[in-house]
Amino acid sequence: MIKKVLILMIIASLFVVVGCQKKGQEIEAKSLEAIYREEGIPVKVETVVERDFTRYQTYYSEVVPSKSTVSFAKYEDRIDKIHAAAGDYVKKDDVIIEFNPNSRFGIKETQANYDITLATYTRMSELFKSGGISQQELDGYETQLKVAEASWETIQNMLKVTAPYDGYITELPVSENDYIFIDSPLFTISDLNILKAVLWVNEDDIKFVKEGMFASAEWNSQEITGKVNKVAMAMDLHRRAFRVEATFDNTKRLVKAGVTTEINLLLYKKTDVIGVPTVMVREIETNPYIWVVEDNKAVRKNVVLGQTGNDLIEISQGLNAGDVIITEGYHLVSDDEKVTIK
Repeated sequence: MIKKVLILMIIASLFVVVGCQKKGQEIEAKSLEAIYREEGIPVKVETVVERDFTRYQTYYSEVVPSKSTVSFAKYEDRIDKIHAAAGDYVKKDDVIIEFNPNSRFGIKETQANYDITLATYTRMSELFKSGGISQQELDGYETQLKVAEASWETIQNMLKVTAPYDGYITELPVSENDYIFIDSPLFTISDLNILKAVLWVNEDDIKFVKEGMFASAEWNSQEITGKVNKVAMAMDLHRRAFRVEATFDNTKRLVKAGVTTEINLLLYKKTDVIGVPTVMVREIETNPYIWVVEDNKAVRKNVVLGQTGNDLIEISQGLNAGDVIITEGYHLVSDDEKVTIK
């Protein structure tokens, strides 16, 4: 009997506690409602200002040398000397690889023929000045000299392979004393001061891409800047995108050729734009609007959207500089409801 009485007392006390809690919550809710009605819903605000508006689009692409050339052997023989190593910077016409002269290919004969022809032409030129031969005869000796000179230059070019332009030796697959056949690759020279990348831009963004527009490439926390220099006029049917080429200044050697980089194109830039954080825009896909404060009341402002940037959205109609928008507490307000700015 005593046990039953204790149980009933515990149950009754629980009802009292729960009832008190519920009553307290109702009082608190009524208190907040009364405070909001009297003082207004607390909100944070921001004054709209005109600002610069930018929109970047990120792509990922491999950057490669803007210019790269493979030199091939024009002469079959053993390499005598190599005057550079992979990674070396060389100047135009520097000798990179030299073959050992070999009489079985007529090298000595060609040189001897050139020397004799040059000496003959020099002698005939002096004779022409004294009237000993005619202009036609001198022209004949000059033609013979040009032929002999061309043959000798060809042999020299075969024996001494030079750099076609200033650049870095990026590949050197041969060694001294290697026997090389005609058309074997000897070395690759690349201009690493300027890197390029190919981007594939969709049809929505291609209308913003112009030659000369700003671009940047980032790799391993290093950034190099450049510009767009080629824009395809037609879509690639396999990729369903447009080919865009950009070049970057890499004179400080910040980025390695052949790596994949994050490339940003500045697709859109405009000054004196009304732009707000995207999260401020309600019903953005259907009927976009923004909450503003007018005369201490929340007012729903319908807006027309422009471009969407990386952190802002452009408001082309509906807001003006000086308007006060609600940045926090907008989910609590309704139209024409009193607010208090915190």
